[in-house]
Amino acid sequence: MGLIVLIGCQSTPQPNIEATVQAAIAAALPRETALPEIDAEATVAVRVRRTVEAISAQKLANTPTVTVTATPVPTTTSLPTPTLTPVPTPTSSPLPKATLTPTPTSTPRPTATPTLSKVIAEIKPAVVQIISDAGTGSGFVFSEDGWVVTNAHVVGNSMDVAVMIDGRTPIEGRVVGLDEEVDLAVIRLEGFEGLKILTFGDSDAVSEGEDVVAIGFPLGDILGSTATVTKGVVSSRRYTGSVEYLQTDAAINPGNSGGPLINTSGEVVGINTSRIDVALGRQVLGIGLAISSNTVQKLLPDLMNGRFVRVSGEAAPEKSFATGPDQESDFRYVSDRHWYSVDVAEGWRISSSNPDRVLIWEPVTESVILIAADIIDPEKFSSIKSYVARWEPGPAPSWTDFRVLNDGPIRSRLPVPAHEYLTRHRNDGERWQGRVHWFVLGNYLISLEAIAEKRLWDEEADQWSQMHQIQDSFDPSVFTDDDSLFSISHPPEWKKGPGESTEYVATQSSGTGILWVEVRSGSTKANVEEYGDSVELTDPKLRVLSRGKVFERRPNPGYRIDYEGSVEDGGAVRGALLLTLSGDAAIWLTVQSELSDWADLEPTVERILSRFAVAP
Repeated sequence: MGLIVLIGCQSTPQPNIEATVQAAIAAALPRETALPEIDAEATVAVRVRRTVEAISAQKLANTPTVTVTATPVPTTTSLPTPTLTPVPTPTSSPLPKATLTPTPTSTPRPTATPTLSKVIAEIKPAVVQIISDAGTGSGFVFSEDGWVVTNAHVVGNSMDVAVMIDGRTPIEGRVVGLDEEVDLAVIRLEGFEGLKILTFGDSDAVSEGEDVVAIGFPLGDILGSTATVTKGVVSSRRYTGSVEYLQTDAAINPGNSGGPLINTSGEVVGINTSRIDVALGRQVLGIGLAISSNTVQKLLPDLMNGRFVRVSGEAAPEKSFATGPDQESDFRYVSDRHWYSVDVAEGWRISSSNPDRVLIWEPVTESVILIAADIIDPEKFSSIKSYVARWEPGPAPSWTDFRVLNDGPIRSRLPVPAHEYLTRHRNDGERWQGRVHWFVLGNYLISLEAIAEKRLWDEEADQWSQMHQIQDSFDPSVFTDDDSLFSISHPPEWKKGPGESTEYVATQSSGTGILWVEVRSGSTKANVEEYGDSVELTDPKLRVLSRGKVFERRPNPGYRIDYEGSVEDGGAVRGALLLTLSGDAAIWLTVQSELSDWADLEPTVERILSRFAVAP
């Protein structure tokens, strides 16, 4: 497939919505991602975990303050008591021989139907919170002798996890079985019997539009150890291979994973697994996915017998804590999900089983660097400058004397700038110091927080120097040109190739996707809209589908042209061209594929375009 040459540079694209949603759903479902392993002493790992839990619980102080309000549970309404129907008092008949009438009986009293709030109150004690190396999640007890089911991504690589039942002190649970392909895991609580349990319902009997309730521990580090309830309906059924999912608009947030999706009778009809956040480059709401109860029930016996399925084909792990790659020498970690990379120094360890919360730490000093990814609204926060105008770091609940010592912009001359905060606080009587870097990357805020006891910053120059080096090695892009004019991000598996007349070329490893960047000088147009309107397709086999200004709130807005047509070999293609100005230079980014592959590739295309950055 040849490159389409557009020379000389009209409204919003008309995408195939159903295909795009299907592609976005497929992207949110479990996929083959090799999970790293952690080799740390248990005592150190526990202390590190406490530190990172505190960091994860750290709130962002909004101006004005944002208050998190729990979803109210409907007030129970008692049913009216029916009035007994009067029955005549039996009397003797005036006939010679009196005959008694049958003894009167009261009108039967109808059985009260439990309200939804009562059903929820009865089943909530069976919903548990799970704490592992991957973070916090949810699960539920399904057997009186201590069996718990959850998602595989909730337990990560841990074989021992902490389980909190009804908000009580965490107890130890052992991961007995796991299937990463389906995203299920079972945990055994030894020595616990007579627990409150949930029963499975028939997911085949669930109808679209039927009311359901999701129960779990969303934002567990912030909202605490009390289960919350969200209500919605079953929107549709989705399938990936032999796995059936129920789509629901009940709110499913980070921490809900592994919790039950309940029908109005209190039966489990699904296990909450994931949600769709972005489609067509825009935030979407109301698309959550739960593994159907019938799929779960088919797999439970094998999982309870010790079945382990790793997407990498590895056998069951032997260690309790996950570690990253071999730490005997330096290496560079690359995020498959967020398309960034960072150095990991010799002697430091990494846990990346949760791609939204990558933890790098030094096991001797317990110094920690947490790389966190949180979704934001790109329409409101189109740049790091707009984000820090409203948000700043705040303390975790257990911290005292928290202060921001200093802050300011960094990397200002690069296409992707950042903002730095220096912080200090006390925790358990000890003084701690932090260095925080924030990046806005498309739909995500990426935060790199380095934190250690203050004495290390004061006395251990080598230690804080390593922390700085790791933070400063962070690269938010896959490629930045030599003149720091533009930065581009794309899936790491895409292969970089030579470009004869282009600045950069990359091709999809298993598909027909291709992208290339051209820098054209001599632009005399006053703005990108005027420049974009002047661009025309010179190949008569191509036709414009839509065109117009995009990313208008960015320091450097863009102009997008979507097109389709055929190439020299006769194949049908679809593509998108993004134009951006920098001084007197025009930067052209084109992403293209065969027409038949576009629907599957389109969510990736939207991310590539949203992450493309051009220096002012």
